[in-house]
Amino acid sequence: MRSFALLTAALALTAASCNRAAPMPANQADYFPLAVGHEWYMDAVKESAAGQQWRGTAHREIEKTVERDGHTWFLTRISIEFPPTAKSEYTKLVRKDLAGFHSLKEEDPPGSEQNEIPFPMTTGHHWERTDGSDKTQDEVLGAETLEIGGLVFTDCCHIRSRSPNGMVQEYWEAPKVGNVKSVISLPSGTRVTMTLHEFKPGPE
Repeated sequence: MRSFALLTAALALTAASCNRAAPMPANQADYFPLAVGHEWYMDAVKESAAGQQWRGTAHREIEKTVERDGHTWFLTRISIEFPPTAKSEYTKLVRKDLAGFHSLKEEDPPGSEQNEIPFPMTTGHHWERTDGSDKTQDEVLGAETLEIGGLVFTDCCHIRSRSPNGMVQEYWEAPKVGNVKSVISLPSGTRVTMTLHEFKPGPE
């Protein structure tokens, strides 16, 4: 989502292990769960090219629904911080339908939404989307099993995004949970990794 995916970038390869990519399962509707009150708490690690590390946290929460452009959107607030550096925070509107997972910034004009992740997700599927003024190239690498913090997440959709500036983001979306891991590699050699610490579903 970049599913908080965008800033939600995270690390900790040491906290998660993956199996070889496999074809995506048919339960596409289970991915990218959206409901008011859903919260994701992530452990974050930033590592410089020289090997210096900073540990932090990230948080994503679906705060409310918003009616816009004839659709019901979920307002999501995303934050990440590496103390003592100040917290970085932003919001985005997201929704999903049979065509895919869509996103929109609150300040964007009408008709600016983009289909961030087209459905159905199939291994090897490529697409292009706009990220600011850049054209980002995305690809579904397949379904993988990850073990994070003693929990096993099966059928995680592994997606890779490449930006023209050389930034690469890889993230894993688990059925009925959402984003469980993100890794962002910057052209400078800095890497930011986030892994799921806790998912708190919203009230029924």
